[in-house]
Amino acid sequence: MSIPRLLSFAGCLFIASAAFAAPGDRIRLGRAGDWKAAQAAAALDGWLYTAESTGGLYVTDPGEGVWRQVGRPEFGDLQALFALGGMLFGVDGAGTLCSVRPRDGRRLQLGPTGAWADAVAGVVHRDRLYGVLDTGVLAEADRTTGARIPTGTGGLPEARLLVSTGDHVLAIEEDGDLVRFRPGEPRPVRIGPPGGWQGTVAATFLGGRLWTTERGGGLVSTDPVDGARRAVGEPVFGDVWLLVTAGEGLRAIDTDGILWSIETR
Repeated sequence: MSIPRLLSFAGCLFIASAAFAAPGDRIRLGRAGDWKAAQAAAALDGWLYTAESTGGLYVTDPGEGVWRQVGRPEFGDLQALFALGGMLFGVDGAGTLCSVRPRDGRRLQLGPTGAWADAVAGVVHRDRLYGVLDTGVLAEADRTTGARIPTGTGGLPEARLLVSTGDHVLAIEEDGDLVRFRPGEPRPVRIGPPGGWQGTVAATFLGGRLWTTERGGGLVSTDPVDGARRAVGEPVFGDVWLLVTAGEGLRAIDTDGILWSIETR
C-alpha cells in the first residue's frame, strides 16, 4: 500500500452519493488496488483490519477508506482473522491460532503449532470463538490458551462459511444448503431452498439479514428464520471475495483490491 491523500472533497462526494443510493448500489472507498494483497479481514470497534500476503496488518476507516499499518510486517501467513473482546485472533496456513493486540500488532501464539489445522471454518458468536472441524464437529477455542472446548454440536461436515446472527449460527454448506444451529445443540436445522446458496463466495450478517455474494455476480439478502432469499441490485458482485459488517454498513473487497461500501437500505 501507498499512503493515500486525504481529500475533503472525496468525503463530501461519498456523503452526497450515499444520500441517493438504492439497495445494492456500491461506492468505492479509498484508492483502487490498495487492498489487492489482503487475504483475511475482520471488523473491530468500527474499524476494518486486514492482513496482507506482503506481511502487513492494516486498519482502515470504513467510512472513507483511509488506512494505516499496525505493528511489524509479520502477518503474511494469516488465512483467517476474527475480532473478539477487543482483540484480533488469527489462524495461519499451518492451522496455528494466535492473538493480535490491535493497537500495536503484538502477536502471541495460542496453543501448539498446527492445533487447528483440521478446522474448515470459524465464527465469533456471543463473545466466543468457534471452529468447525473436518469431522463436522463444532469446537470452541479458549481465547487465552487456544485449547479446544467441546460443544456437543456435530453434523457439520460440509460447512464452509459460518455467520453469527447473534441468536444462532448460520452455516453455508459445500452443496449450497443453509443450516442454522446454536452451539450445544446436537445437530443443525436446514432452512431455505436446498442448494440455494450454491456458488456463494462471501457472507456476513447486517440489519437482521444474511448477506451473500455469488460467483454469478448476485448480491443476496436472506431471512435467517425461514431462509427466504431476495436478490438485491445488479449482478455486479462476482469479483467480491470478502464481505464484512464494519461500523454500521456493509463493506466488500474484490479481487482487484478495491474496497466498496454497499447500500443495503
